[in-house]
Amino acid sequence: LAANNMNNQGFSDGRGRGFRGGGGGLVAPKQGGFNFAYENNKIELGGNVRANHRDTDSKNWSSSETFMPQIGRNQFSNSRSTSFGRNSSFNADLRLEWKPDTMTNIIFSPSVSYSTSDNWSQSASATFNSDPFDIIETYGKSSYGDVYEALDSIAINSNRSESMSNNENFSTGGNLQVNRRLQKPGRNITFSASYSYSNSESKSFSTNNVKYYQAAAGSSGYDRKRYSTTPSTNWNYNLRLSYTEPLMKNLFLQLNYSFSNSYNDSDRSTYIFDALTDDVMSLNHNYLLPGLPLDYEQYLSDSLSRYSTYRTQRHDVQVMFRYVTDKMNLNAGVTWIPQNTEMSYRYLGLDTVLSRRVNNVTPNLRFRYRWSKQTTLNIMYRGSTSQPSMTDLLPITDNSNPLNITMGNPGLKPTFNNSLNVNFQDFKVETLRNLSANVGFNNTLNSIVNKITYDEATGGRISQPTNLDGIWSNWSTNAGFTYNTALPNQKFKVTSSTNARYNYQEGYVRTVTEAGFPLAATRSVNLSERLSGSFQNDWFEVTMQGYLNYSRARNSLQPTANRDTYNFSYGPSTNINLPWWNLKLSSDISMNSRRGYSDPDFNTDELIWNAQISKSFLAQNAATVSVQMFDILRQQSNVSRVINATMRSDTWYNTVNSYFMV
Repeated sequence: LAANNMNNQGFSDGRGRGFRGGGGGLVAPKQGGFNFAYENNKIELGGNVRANHRDTDSKNWSSSETFMPQIGRNQFSNSRSTSFGRNSSFNADLRLEWKPDTMTNIIFSPSVSYSTSDNWSQSASATFNSDPFDIIETYGKSSYGDVYEALDSIAINSNRSESMSNNENFSTGGNLQVNRRLQKPGRNITFSASYSYSNSESKSFSTNNVKYYQAAAGSSGYDRKRYSTTPSTNWNYNLRLSYTEPLMKNLFLQLNYSFSNSYNDSDRSTYIFDALTDDVMSLNHNYLLPGLPLDYEQYLSDSLSRYSTYRTQRHDVQVMFRYVTDKMNLNAGVTWIPQNTEMSYRYLGLDTVLSRRVNNVTPNLRFRYRWSKQTTLNIMYRGSTSQPSMTDLLPITDNSNPLNITMGNPGLKPTFNNSLNVNFQDFKVETLRNLSANVGFNNTLNSIVNKITYDEATGGRISQPTNLDGIWSNWSTNAGFTYNTALPNQKFKVTSSTNARYNYQEGYVRTVTEAGFPLAATRSVNLSERLSGSFQNDWFEVTMQGYLNYSRARNSLQPTANRDTYNFSYGPSTNINLPWWNLKLSSDISMNSRRGYSDPDFNTDELIWNAQISKSFLAQNAATVSVQMFDILRQQSNVSRVINATMRSDTWYNTVNSYFMV
């Protein structure tokens, strides 16, 4: 059993900063379950039963900037949102392993789950043609009326929205694996089968009130009231056969074949109440969902309702060579993946049936060399082909949301991704020295991005997926080095961890008055260093550590949007063990600082202090009572930044920072 209000999603006693696992928002999970096991000479049987409930209260505020060099200024957006949700689920799984003889192994593992959720959210956002923070700083502590009048003069649009939803899902699945070792050493055959089935239904009601500030007369905005129901059914099964044949000493040939068949059906019905006033809807609301008229069925929209069915058959044919010695392990092979997909689709007046046959090729290589148990080198390469979604290939324009219009592109081509990683590790037992180094590279050919067209008058945008040309249009590389060692007396330890990453990404952006799409490129560099030194004896330990993260972003079309941000922290921590009193004391304090963010409120210095005291008692110290205090000075906040070829965004979110626990 477990329950907490610290965003800790797992079973934990609350020690450490467990709440960090939940991300943004205040999350209060409650969990319960049990497991069982049985074993004899031939059978192993085990299983788990779990029940979960989670309540979520989330708030966030974001400030974003879209790079618009074509019109000589950028576009700025601010938003605030609040949401509440609750989720309940039940899961059960079983694992049965049977060994009828020394050469055969059979494993069967079924599972079942059921979940429900309810969510409500409310948000307000506005788009501006210049930075609203400049207005706020200029007017300072002037009257609210002056500030709002000045903000209205630069505003493009505002949007207030509210939504509520309910979701219910049932799913089941299972796996069967049969492995048989044959007479020749190294020769074996494996058969496996898996299946899954899910049935779900979601209901949602939403309202939007959009106001335009710069648009022509007669286009002041719009009100939207929509209700949707979406039942969906998904099932698939997979059959796989694997055979390993020793070719010679240390060399093996592995052949794998699998076949999968899947079915996905979704039928979304959309009802439109835009013409109804709030007074009419409040007088005739459905008690099951406030705001929904009793006679809502007559407001069904055939054009905005969506029906889709996918049927996919896929074959995986893999040839793999394995070379194994005491020091070296090499796996190299290629997988050929022919796939056939059929789609039935009805939306926005388009009723179509599409069929697509593709052949994907995936090469892969894994190499490991061990000089000793403590020194290893690993190299891994994988190439993979990805097809564009079939809905992106449809020649339709979805303008159901005028602020975010999407278009299909029948000319999309598949993408190919290359991923290479090299890792070296070396550990010396005598000196407790550990060294680790890694290098990685990733690039995507024919990478798919959205061409974005902005409307200066409304602040809306039109996006259409397209392929980028060239090998170097979307790529990244990274490197890391970690070193820690004890000094000769082994009471002092030093640790250093250095990481670097470079990312290059292209994109397209323009205004509605432009004919072509200028190509924008963002180059970003991220460097980080973590350094610590510690002293430890039988009853006392003290550590001094520091951390620095530097991010640099440069945009080819908008130099004024270039940013350099710094996150750094430093401070000591200590642990004191007083065995004669069975008492333990620990504390850490650090100064966390941020610099370079566009919103001055994000450039902060936060002194974070945590402490804990615990005492053990009873025979053999069988019981312990602890008092833990986190963020005692109540200074920690939560800010994140995202930047790409066309925009940057800074976000603040609520979470549990300061609390104490007994």
